[in-house]
Amino acid sequence: MLTTFGSGPVRRRWLILAAGIAAVVGWSVPISGTIAYAASGNGVPQWAATIRPSATASTQALLGVAAVSARNVWAVGTLIVHWNGRKWSVVAGAKTRKCHAELQGISAASSSEIWAVGVCVNAQNQTKPIIERWNGRHWVLQASPRVGTAGISELFAVKAISASDAWAVGQSKSGSSFRTLIEHWNGHAWKVVASIGPGPHGTTLQGVTAVSARSAWAVGFSVTSQTTTSTLIEHWNGHAWKVQPSFSPGQANALLGVTAVSGSDAWTSGVYASASVPSTLVENWNGQSWLVQSTENPALGNFLTGIVAKSASDVWAVGIQIQSVQLADTLIEHWDGNTWAITPSPNVATKQSVLEGVAVAGSKAWAVGYSSNLHVERTLIEYWNGHSWKIQASPN
Repeated sequence: MLTTFGSGPVRRRWLILAAGIAAVVGWSVPISGTIAYAASGNGVPQWAATIRPSATASTQALLGVAAVSARNVWAVGTLIVHWNGRKWSVVAGAKTRKCHAELQGISAASSSEIWAVGVCVNAQNQTKPIIERWNGRHWVLQASPRVGTAGISELFAVKAISASDAWAVGQSKSGSSFRTLIEHWNGHAWKVVASIGPGPHGTTLQGVTAVSARSAWAVGFSVTSQTTTSTLIEHWNGHAWKVQPSFSPGQANALLGVTAVSGSDAWTSGVYASASVPSTLVENWNGQSWLVQSTENPALGNFLTGIVAKSASDVWAVGIQIQSVQLADTLIEHWDGNTWAITPSPNVATKQSVLEGVAVAGSKAWAVGYSSNLHVERTLIEYWNGHSWKIQASPN
């Protein structure tokens, strides 16, 4: 069965991976902000990784990042911040009425064509997608189609291709099940585009990318039974979205991010679990099929939440490595054209440091997330200077 925790806004990403069964938490309500550890009835350990508590004054997190250039980088989450080449500063987002907004994905087609998407939660805990557009001076709310029948829907990721072409993906709830949600910007308005939700017990899309108007990818996962989840990859061919075969090496499987170099070279990252142990999952599109790639798993549990490709031999993936019951560190892996290898990354908190998204500009890269001492959570930004990852001071 689907598992929920607490009673706050919808939060993204993490899964419960337990004793040979998987229950999806990415679309439920994690509020603990900790990496919870427990034992199943037969004594087999289970991991319950939750992203963070509902937003409060002591909760600040970044979930997505987009780089226009080395001197123009944006990151979004519980706030919007901008890098001008010297420092990060908070930028006011669009004002929302009667709901609390949290942005979960961002993409830039140019310095004046930037989109951010997420969720807006009202006092009744109902959610709706939120879309904001940077017009070069301000963030402005854009109308988003009404979807679902249960008052619960949200967008997780966005990809801007041009001023008249952008995609956003997420999920909406109709009845008791979540279904894939895909919206498209045609230069005038956002419209819902038909997508496929193959999971009989629920389906979600967590990441999207595109190389042209006729080739886009969306990834996520499907709840195929009450005890299993499977990876989900859909492709846009210029006319319709079609499900593509993908690998699900564990009993619990999820794809959380996707990036593309060309029509014959794309990457997706996520997590799978067998025997309750979460491990990194990366698959590569070679122009004909998606194939699993060998990746590193340095800790007790490992997730890759974000991925970005600069070229066929330069790809970054970021996430989290669970060291113990309450200790989690950042995880960064790099593809050099031959192998995936861990690149050392710093941690700032005594308990948890988590990376959610990554972006590149030239030889530079940025990874964003949050750090926590289990009581207070703060934004986390790390910067690749061409040689090593360093923490950058970020506003809260």
